[in-house]
Amino acid sequence: MKTLKKIMMAMFVMACVGLTVSCNKDNDNGNGGGGSTQDMLVGTWNVTSLLINGNDMTAMIPEMQIVMNANGSGNCIVNGRDNQFTWSYANNVLTVNTGNGETVNCTITSINSTTAIFTSSNMSFPGMGQIPGEVTITLTKAGGNPDPQPDNYSQLLPGTWQIDNFVFNGNDMTEMIGTIRFTFNANGTGVLSDNGETQNNDFTWVISGNTITITEHGHNMEFTITNMTATECSFNGTTMYMDGQSMTGNFEIHMVKVNGGGDDPNPDPVPGELTGTSWGYTYNGTITEQDMEFNYTISMLLVFTTSTTGTLEETMTITSMGQSDTETINFTYTYNVNSHSGTMTATTTDPDTGEPETQTLPFTYNPSTNTITITNTSPDADEGFLPRVIEFTRLR
Repeated sequence: MKTLKKIMMAMFVMACVGLTVSCNKDNDNGNGGGGSTQDMLVGTWNVTSLLINGNDMTAMIPEMQIVMNANGSGNCIVNGRDNQFTWSYANNVLTVNTGNGETVNCTITSINSTTAIFTSSNMSFPGMGQIPGEVTITLTKAGGNPDPQPDNYSQLLPGTWQIDNFVFNGNDMTEMIGTIRFTFNANGTGVLSDNGETQNNDFTWVISGNTITITEHGHNMEFTITNMTATECSFNGTTMYMDGQSMTGNFEIHMVKVNGGGDDPNPDPVPGELTGTSWGYTYNGTITEQDMEFNYTISMLLVFTTSTTGTLEETMTITSMGQSDTETINFTYTYNVNSHSGTMTATTTDPDTGEPETQTLPFTYNPSTNTITITNTSPDADEGFLPRVIEFTRLR
C-alpha cells in the first residue's frame, strides 16, 4: 500500500507541475513516419495512458492536456490550471524546462502524427524522488499545430467576441457573468461590453507569440492563447481586473466571434444579431399647464441585452425646475433577419389602476443609417410627451 500511495502522490505532483518527468532509458526506436520527430511533437496532446510495472494506472490521471508550440514554448493544462514550459528536441531526446526552473530530459520510444509513447525504467518527480519500475506514458494528439503566428493571430482577432464559457479555479461561472463581449479593433484598441454597458470599458491590446496583453486603465492582463480560429478562441490567465478590482486565480475563457473586425470601433450589427448593442434617443419638448410653460427633455437608452431580451431606460427632466425621473423597462423581442424588423413586448404597471399593462410595439433596423425606429401604434392621447415615431441612433 505504501508503493501505491507514493504513486498516487507522485501523480498529484505531476498534475501540479505538468511535464516534470525524467526518463532515463535511452531507447531510440525512431518514429512511424509522417514527418520529422521535431515537427510531429508540435500540437495539442492528451495524456491517455499510464502503465507502471505493467499495471494500468490510467484512471489516476487528472484531466490533462499538453500544448507544444513550434517556437519551443508550451502549456500543460491540468484540471483547468495552466503551467507554462519550454522545450527542445535533439537525437530522440526531448528536453523540457519547467516553470519552476527544473530541466527534464525524456527519451521518446515511438511517435507518429497521432500518438507518442515515452517509457522509463525510473521516473522521478520533483520533491517526491523516484518511482521504481517500468513506466510507460502514451499521448494522443488532440488537435493540429497550435504554432503561435503573431501575424495570423493579429489578423484573426479583430472583431467582436462573446464569452460562452468562463471557468474560474475549475468552477463554471458562465451564467453568473451574463453577456460579456470584447471588441478588438485592428488598430490595437478595443472596448468591453458588460451586459450592454460600455462606458469607461475601453482598452488596448497587443499580441506577442501566443501571449495577448490587454491593458485597461493602466492595468496589464496577460493571457495565453491556447486556440484561435476565425470563429472561436480560448485564453488562459491568472489575473483579471473587474470593476477596478484585481482578481487572481486560474481563468479559462472561451469566446465565439459574433461580428467582423476592422478599425471601426462600432461596426454595424450583423443582421439578426443585435445582442450587446445600445441605442440612444433624446427629445426636447414643452408642456403648457395653467398658462405656464415647462421645458422638458426625455433621454432614452435602448439596450439589446440578449438575443431575446433587453432594457429601455427613460429619463424625463423638467429643465426649468431641475427635476428628473428615471424608469427602466424590461422587454422581450423578436427579430426577422430578412426584413430587418421585429416587435418589442413589455409589461408595465398602470399608474392610475395599478394593474399590469402589456404593450407590443413594432421596430425596424436600417443598416444604411444605422438607426432603429420604434412606432407607437396606440399613443396615449392624454400624455403627448413623445412623438409617435421614435428613431434611435446607435451608441455601441
